[in-house]
Amino acid sequence: HICFLSHYFPPEVNAPANRLWDNARQWVRDGHTVTVLTVFPHHPVGVVPPGYRRRWLMHERREGVNIVRTFVYPAANAGFLRRTLGYISAMLSMVLIGPFVIRRPDVVVATSPQFFIAMAGFAFSWLKRVPFVFEVRDPASSTQSGMGIYASASRHWLGVQVLNLDSLSAPASSAITPASVTVTATPGTVTVSAQQTVTPAILTVTANAGSLDIT
Repeated sequence: HICFLSHYFPPEVNAPANRLWDNARQWVRDGHTVTVLTVFPHHPVGVVPPGYRRRWLMHERREGVNIVRTFVYPAANAGFLRRTLGYISAMLSMVLIGPFVIRRPDVVVATSPQFFIAMAGFAFSWLKRVPFVFEVRDPASSTQSGMGIYASASRHWLGVQVLNLDSLSAPASSAITPASVTVTATPGTVTVSAQQTVTPAILTVTANAGSLDIT
């Protein structure tokens, strides 16, 4: 039983949503039970479509994939404060609702960016006492700074700290317990992560469906 946490999922149309939908259906075809814990769709304009409004919790089942949606502050894909509130609301609702409506999985997986979902995945796995796999798709400090979220010096500092938290694999003496596995999509992400707080021994590369040596 795989429980996968993501901020984005169809009917939203973006890379994280499409990637997870393809992976989830393939895992079902491989014989696994898959539960996706996500929030109500609202990307990119911050508007929840009809059929999903005025709810705190919703269960769906599509092509064998169990989908559990929890409350989110529906922020548009612009600005800093409202987006951050949206991310935090998603993290809190997943942690406060998800563990009580999803049976104990064999593994919890959370994907980045953004790092609040990784924190929710860690908390979920801790509550259920199961292994936690952290999928690093982009180093948060570079991607979020690139989007202009951390424009000022203080926000850039926060972005660097986001990458450190994004690893969720600091030394055991840290307040954050290491992830069982940290998965990245490219060797370059491994290089960036290893320069931060990620323990190299738990890093593994699961390449995207394409060549890494395109010339």
